Amino acid sequence: MQLIEYPALAAHAARYAELEMEPLRVTAVLRANAQVAHYDYPHLENVLAWAVVQEATTGRGLPPREGAAYRLPLPLRPLWRSPDGWPLWASTPLLPIGDQATDVIYWHKRLFPGRWSGVKRGKFVPNPTA
Repeated sequence: MQLIEYPALAAHAARYAELEMEPLRVTAVLRANAQVAHYDYPHLENVLAWAVVQEATTGRGLPPREGAAYRLPLPLRPLWRSPDGWPLWASTPLLPIGDQATDVIYWHKRLFPGRWSGVKRGKFVPNPTA
């Protein structure tokens, strides 16, 4: 996969390259009744990458590129880089403290008689609003 250098991010890369790094603890407080749905815990480098892109592009984001990824500068020290330049950041997942709720939905691939699927014969196509 190709890594793309995006011009709007160059100033951030230069600014972060000169930072002195030190360990820190990050606490994120969500607004009341915020609903965050995820399969894995969010990682600090992902939150920082989103913030850097939003700031550098004034909220427009990066254009999608098929088969390529953007090199995103982060104010983190990489622990390691692959021969292709992919970083392994010195970061950990953000673990929630306090009340959490779980929600699971199951889709079964088995033919129903048509009462809920909307078909009487042929391929099963679930109707999520029925």
